[in-house]
Amino acid sequence: MLRFSTGEATPTATDRLGDVRKKMVEYQRLGVKLGLLINPQDKQVDIYEFGIGVKTCQSPTSLVEDLPLAIDCGSVMPGFELSLTEIW
Repeated sequence: MLRFSTGEATPTATDRLGDVRKKMVEYQRLGVKLGLLINPQDKQVDIYEFGIGVKTCQSPTSLVEDLPLAIDCGSVMPGFELSLTEIW
C-alpha cells in the first residue's frame, strides 16, 4: 500500500513491515532455522521456523511456562528464551 501526497509515494509503517516479512520468508527459504519478527507497536511476534512455517502471536502473554511474555527458542538454541517484558 502506497500513500501519495504531492505526487510522491510515501511508504507507510505497514509497507515496511510487509517488506520485512518478505525478507523473513526468503531467509526461511534459504535455510535459516529460526527467525523472530517482533512488532512492538502492535505487540505482535511472527515466529518463522524452518520446516514448520510462520506462527503469529498477537499480544503474547506467555509462550514459555513460568516466564511472562517470553518466546521459547529451544528448538534451535536449547535453553534460550527471549523475554519480551522490556520490549513491551
